[in-house]
Amino acid sequence: MVLEVVIGHEHWCGETPSAVLSLVSDLLEGLTSEETGRPMVLGAQSVRPAFAVAHLSWADRCHAGGGTEFASNQLSVAVNRATGYGALIWSVDADLFPGRGGIYDDIWVSDNPEPPAFDTRVLADPDVAEGRWHDPRSTLPLDQVRAALEEFCRTGTGDRPRSVNWVPAYTFTGWRTPTG
Repeated sequence: MVLEVVIGHEHWCGETPSAVLSLVSDLLEGLTSEETGRPMVLGAQSVRPAFAVAHLSWADRCHAGGGTEFASNQLSVAVNRATGYGALIWSVDADLFPGRGGIYDDIWVSDNPEPPAFDTRVLADPDVAEGRWHDPRSTLPLDQVRAALEEFCRTGTGDRPRSVNWVPAYTFTGWRTPTG
């Protein structure tokens, strides 16, 4: 299996355990929800800082050349190192992913049972002109984001990480459902 990372329109693939670990480290050190004026470096390639959400998936081969194929799973990660928080969104394509029913029927956003009492400014959707920010209830301390990201990469299955809590989301923008 190959770990694919997409930020904006840029693609990277980690085909070995060391390449996967390197991508994860670069992501957590380089992603930001606030404009810093510095490009992020991922795999020795600069990325425009405006794209502050990374989408990770496990696939049978690297799709970095483009095309119409999509991965069966996706974990989106965004962080704001200035506030010390990040957030995750997980989903699968029910037609392609081997799991069925239950958690595989919804989009999920990370859930913090003890949310911060301030706006963590963690970007959920960079494609909205003024940005779409995660609800603070969906943001986690960066060490928990790292643990979930490492778990996703370690298992290599595309399954939802179990090391953090989750609630259903309406869409890929991270909006929580009324029950979440």
